[in-house]
Amino acid sequence: MPAIPNWNSKTAKACVCYISDQGYLFPSLISAIQLKKNISSDAADIIMYYVGSPTRQSALFQSIYEKFGIGFVTISPDAIDTMHIMFARLFVDRFVDPKYERLLYVDGDTQIAGSLDPLLNAQLPSGMFCAARDPMALAIEWKNRVSTAQRGYFKSIGLSTDRVLSYFNSGVLRIDRQSWQTISAATLDEIKSRKEHFRFPDQDALNLVAGDKCLTMSFKWNFPVFLLNAGIDDVVDPRVYHFMSNPRPWQGPFQPWGQKWHTSYLDLVVEHPELAPYLPTLSGPRYLKYFLQQHYKKKVEGIVWKCPEIFEKIAIIEASAFV
Repeated sequence: MPAIPNWNSKTAKACVCYISDQGYLFPSLISAIQLKKNISSDAADIIMYYVGSPTRQSALFQSIYEKFGIGFVTISPDAIDTMHIMFARLFVDRFVDPKYERLLYVDGDTQIAGSLDPLLNAQLPSGMFCAARDPMALAIEWKNRVSTAQRGYFKSIGLSTDRVLSYFNSGVLRIDRQSWQTISAATLDEIKSRKEHFRFPDQDALNLVAGDKCLTMSFKWNFPVFLLNAGIDDVVDPRVYHFMSNPRPWQGPFQPWGQKWHTSYLDLVVEHPELAPYLPTLSGPRYLKYFLQQHYKKKVEGIVWKCPEIFEKIAIIEASAFV
């Protein structure tokens, strides 16, 4: 009888899922290592589902993931109908072991800073799932060019005003297998039936098809890092920091995170020098561009987002969050 891998608990009925192609195996490893330190022992198995063919690179990462007690499972692109990797979260019921009843999907461009036990242990009503509001929903009513254009786009794809105001982000999803199977199948049907592509492909479709089945989770479980510029972390006390756009912390010690979260990636390379070729780097001009961009954004976002309207909306969301 084959030995049980050191990441495969005999008792865990929950699974934390990371999904990646070769490009995100490095940053996802940091998130997964941090997450393992922030859940109770045997609360869940943590597994990276690598979509692609086995390669020398994937074999190297598999050995290191498993060294840290994190599962590594290679799945064929056929398991996600050869669609783009961003849609893979809609196929988890196909490739995650059926023994796992509770699932937590986490994007790889995250860092974990506190216990996720309450999120993992949340008991969802049948047919429902849990996600955090997207920051777009906080600013969608602003009377400026960007928000006006975004409202027009949402209207064009059929999102009602209520759905726009509660538009959620798909970067962290607390789901139950049986409910998700139905929700994701309907979402995939919507995606494949559209003649025009969505602007935010999987996320727009999920909001359109399953917005009424989404329970709002606290921003602490999916905190947009740019909100650090407005001091909103003092209100939310984040546990999952989500780096939603470039630059990312593995690319450099940019604002608003600075050296604090960049160091984790460097320390991993010191510990495992064989990973050095896979640490993403920037050219000199691109680095300078991001350096100036992030300093500018820190000043502007600190003014724009640090307003009573935003803090009031967040306070209401946090007070009524399902978990």
